[in-house]
Formats: sequence, structure tokens, C-alpha cells
Amino acid sequence: MSPFTACPLTARERLGATRPPPFLFAAKLSRFITHLRRLHEVNDPLDLYLARMKLLGDKLGSILVQLPANMPMNIDRLQHFLAQCDPALRWAVEFRHPSWLVPGTFDMLARHRAALCLHDLLPDHPLRITAPFTYVRFHGAGQPDDGKYSNAHLHLWADRLRAWRVDGCEIYAYFNNDAHGHALQNARTLRGLLQ
Repeated sequence: MSPFTACPLTARERLGATRPPPFLFAAKLSRFITHLRRLHEVNDPLDLYLARMKLLGDKLGSILVQLPANMPMNIDRLQHFLAQCDPALRWAVEFRHPSWLVPGTFDMLARHRAALCLHDLLPDHPLRITAPFTYVRFHGAGQPDDGKYSNAHLHLWADRLRAWRVDGCEIYAYFNNDAHGHALQNARTLRGLLQ
């Protein structure tokens, strides 16, 4: 069969909804919505995006809303956007401009049960839990060995994640330090520490 031959699968199967039970997909919101429209007037593109993501059914784990680094805080725009988001889904917001990291933002995320994405791109990023789940993104920033995390650093994170799990928090953790191929090994190490 040619790789270009159409397979007789449903859209749900093509999107991977037939993966094994523990497997969940992590989705990232379209750059059109986050970077080009900057969350402004996004009803139609958001509806289209969600129609596609909902094909994953219970295999959809979380949706990351990564805002651009040159987008300073606009609390009204965030409020309007979060009000449009389906509350049955798990939303995480990654802020890269430091002006967002204030109590008013955290309170708004909590009201909408959206997680503050915890990451290492900004120094002293707060470790705040704002939803029944948390979303951690390991970008490799500040790591001396080409973005590779040390075992000591991963032990520290494993302790945090275990404590949050004990408190009933669902954890989503992702490694994006893949410029030199470290993401997979760091993810395996962290998983081993958590088992």
C-alpha cells in the first residue's frame, strides 16, 4: 500500500483515539489564536479548533495556551477568552511576559479552573497551583549542559510533583529541551523517580 493511499479509518481513529488506555494527547492551541489574534475576537477559530480536538474524546489530556513573550498583561482579554473556553476541558496558560505573573492573573485562572503553566523560561516563575491539575513545561532554560537537566534538579521536581499528587492534583509534565536530544532521557528519568 502506498503511504499516500487513504486508510479506511474514522476521523476519531486517525486522531489516535484508539491508543492504549493510559495514553493521553496534549494539545497546543493554534498560533493563529495566541500569536496572531492574541486571544482577541477568536470565537470562530476557537470553535473550529475545539471541534477537531473533541474528536479525541477522553484521550484529550490538556490544552496549552502559550502566549507570546511580547504580549504583556491584558487581564480583560484573558477574562474574555477564558469565558469562551469549554469548562469541561483542561486549559493551561503559559505566560512568557513577566507582567502576567501577579495575583490578579492567578485568581482569574483559578476562577476558570485553568492551570498556570509552570516553566523555567522566566527567572523566579511562581509555583502556583490554580486548577485541579497542573501543567509543567521543562524548556531547559538555565541548564548548564545544553538544556539537559541534572538528576538533582529532576529529584527536586519529582518531590514537588509527588506532593501535589498527594494533594489530589493531576499532573501534566512535558520536556521541550530537545535541541540536543535531552528531552526523552530527562522524561524517562523523571518518570522513573515518580514510580
